[in-house]
Amino acid sequence: MVHFLTTFSCDGATKKEPASGVLLVADGRIATAYHVLHPLCGGERVAPAEVKITIATESFVAFDTVAEDEALDFAVIQVPLRLPEGETPQLPELGDPAGLTPRMSLTISGFPPSLRGHATTQPVGAGIYPTLLDATRDCFYAVESGGGEPKTWISLEREVAGGYSGGPVVEPGSDLVVGLVSRSIEPCTSGQSKRSLATPARLLARAADLTLHPLRPRSRWLLALTALTARSPAFSYNQGELRLGWVPRAIDFGHLRFRLGWLVRYGSLPIQYRAPGGKVLEVDGGKGGAGLFELMLELRAPRLLSLEPTLSLGAQAGFSLHADPHGGAAFDGVAAVPLRLRAVIAGGFFVETSALFSSGNALDYSYNGFPSGGSPLDRGQSAYNISLSAGAGLEF
Repeated sequence: MVHFLTTFSCDGATKKEPASGVLLVADGRIATAYHVLHPLCGGERVAPAEVKITIATESFVAFDTVAEDEALDFAVIQVPLRLPEGETPQLPELGDPAGLTPRMSLTISGFPPSLRGHATTQPVGAGIYPTLLDATRDCFYAVESGGGEPKTWISLEREVAGGYSGGPVVEPGSDLVVGLVSRSIEPCTSGQSKRSLATPARLLARAADLTLHPLRPRSRWLLALTALTARSPAFSYNQGELRLGWVPRAIDFGHLRFRLGWLVRYGSLPIQYRAPGGKVLEVDGGKGGAGLFELMLELRAPRLLSLEPTLSLGAQAGFSLHADPHGGAAFDGVAAVPLRLRAVIAGGFFVETSALFSSGNALDYSYNGFPSGGSPLDRGQSAYNISLSAGAGLEF
């Protein structure tokens, strides 16, 4: 991320407006919005007194223009960036926005004024692509309503703060930059809200001679450790559980996301047994594990206090195998409905709390350590429980 601070005079007052940019090439080529370098005052372009550009700890006030387009609101500039020997910056890859679909969930990054020079990322939905603009009235039409001069843009579903201007628009499934946050624009017709536009990445790829990649969902791994679990009806506190998952596919609809994957769980599991009278109870079952397929529906909320909260509801199905401390074992079919509240802190690290409503169907039991009078569940008999847990993990 590149931080811009544009200083200019407007109506006798000095203004300082933060903005953003993307380092495209390690030699110092940067992409940003045209209006960041050429600010507006009363509808007219004015020459800025200074444009301060900061990359990590280095700042520049001089730059060369490689390419710029006022109508499409983008610019590629060059600064004399000199990296320490052996240091390689993390450069983004550009994605082809032709792969975007209406209401696809994207993220934007930038330096909003409220954070005083600190960068942040937030989810934002992609609206209509392409959007039809009426150049004479400076407003937009939905594609369905027609009219206006056709220009290719990415239309975000809402207006975003000025400090995001020039910042990257990222498709999270592939981690590709599909555009730059551009200007805000009014609707041409009633019933729609003002929204921000984004310049598509194909223009940046052409200007900086970079490759444009197709949007392909990226597989993700998940590793989580549950610190504490309470189960009913026995409410036995487990020592912990390790969960490893793989998510090969995610489908986005605005702030909603469907995720399909599998996971392996390992931990201290209670064994269920039938007490005299037929009541199903639990006893400490030692160590065990489960292999499950999982389908999750996630609702991602706007960023809150530097956290990215997500509420998810899903369905799991698979098998579990766990051992009785006295030498027996159990093999169960498992179905579960997990409800999780997760908050991503940074870099994929998250904390979560969850409730798991599960059912185990007895397939094969051979126990030795039941309390007096207890017996294994009959094959095919189901038992239900609820577990509450809290933990932390990493998604990468």
